Amino acid sequence: MSINRVEIDSIDKIINGLFKGNYRMGIVTAGNCPYNSATRSALPGMLSAINGKYNLRQIAIGNLNNAVTTFDAAEKNLKNYCSHYFQIVNFKIMDAIYTKDVRPYYDVAIDSTELPPLTTEIDIENFANAIVAGEVTLLAAGFPAMLDYTAAGVTALLGPYATAKSAKNLKTGLLITAESNLNALVGPTTTFLVDMQDQTEFFFRNNIPATMRSNSILWGNEYEASKVLTEFNIHGEIAVTKADALGATYRIGKLLTKKKKAAVEGVTGAADAHGNCVLETVQTGDLFLICELAGYVTQNIPIVIVAGEDQVITVIFVPAT
Repeated sequence: MSINRVEIDSIDKIINGLFKGNYRMGIVTAGNCPYNSATRSALPGMLSAINGKYNLRQIAIGNLNNAVTTFDAAEKNLKNYCSHYFQIVNFKIMDAIYTKDVRPYYDVAIDSTELPPLTTEIDIENFANAIVAGEVTLLAAGFPAMLDYTAAGVTALLGPYATAKSAKNLKTGLLITAESNLNALVGPTTTFLVDMQDQTEFFFRNNIPATMRSNSILWGNEYEASKVLTEFNIHGEIAVTKADALGATYRIGKLLTKKKKAAVEGVTGAADAHGNCVLETVQTGDLFLICELAGYVTQNIPIVIVAGEDQVITVIFVPAT
């Protein structure tokens, strides 16, 4: 197992690292600071710049979320109104108040009793505009006017819908700009932070590695242990006949938990067409290879796993009596 610095793979890690270094720099004497003069001079500005762009991005996200909420409500109102309007049209056709010839006024097939698909913004907008235009044609053809739901009602809802859509599009653009401005700082600040971390480790280089890391962590460096895979190549066969143990399953883990219950942790696998199975694990220490095959005695084979030291194991299955 090796211990390495955590990769700087997010804006949060960048800001956190710069913040810790800047804070620590403010509470120690210059002689106890691991950074060179150029880094000490530039650090506050680097932190302020990316933190400022980050905050603007967060504000833009909040503003867009609010705009989307407002738009969704306006869209729902318009969609429901248009849906109800056309349902009334179909009811009037059923009651012989209108004829089916009115449906094409609304861009609907003459024999269709179904609503047009209203799944996208453009679907809803097109149908709303078709209703406004269709009602003009309806009245010109001499049919009675719609009363409960009208083209005027659709027009009244199109206004707030258009306003909300415009606001949503504007906030979307502002968020894109804020994201772009923030992302433009990611490369330079990552490079700057890595240099800070290098300087920190170099400053504490005369300590043993564990102490060096402990001191560096105070300045914002982060570390993680890398886990090493160990491979088990398993072949199962039947006692006496030496036939491949097809259908066998294998698991690496413990036999019982601390509460004396059967444990199910650990990697598992099944035999292939040749009775072979490969298990990879990051577990270490004293464990068991649990081998099972229907109709045969379960094998619990003690194993000692040393990270990175692969093992080859042959399992002999004996018929259950």
